[in-house]
Amino acid sequence: MSGDDWTQLVLRFFEQEAAKENCLIESNYMLVDQVWRGKSREIVLALEHENTERIVNRLLEKEVAHLIDLRSRMKVGIFYPSAGDEATLMKEIHLRISNAAASVQIPGEQYMFILGFTTRKEGQQAIQFKATILDQLGAVKVHREHVILRSH
Repeated sequence: MSGDDWTQLVLRFFEQEAAKENCLIESNYMLVDQVWRGKSREIVLALEHENTERIVNRLLEKEVAHLIDLRSRMKVGIFYPSAGDEATLMKEIHLRISNAAASVQIPGEQYMFILGFTTRKEGQQAIQFKATILDQLGAVKVHREHVILRSH
């Protein structure tokens, strides 16, 4: 599956979830891949999905910065960094969120970052997903990991 196909699959999944929540979808709003709008047209979720960029500084300057700058209570970033960059990326995300919160806070704001890594499970190709939910100050609230087998 190509990178564009994977991105479209992920975005379609979120579109289906938005429909269940009776939200309107807007694509490429202020350089963010997808936003969900509530009944009053407020942004209730902002989504960034980047599966081609692996360089931490570029992810931070583009994708993460877009999420931090946007006014929304739930912000989701799905990235596929190199495994060796995971700790640096998460440390910098935490730092940037806490720095932004020092000047402006959105009550109840949450971030979910899902990092995907290629791996193997039971001898088959797999993707390991690590999901972390952070509060408006950048503190970790939930961390989960799951490995799924890749279909051929």
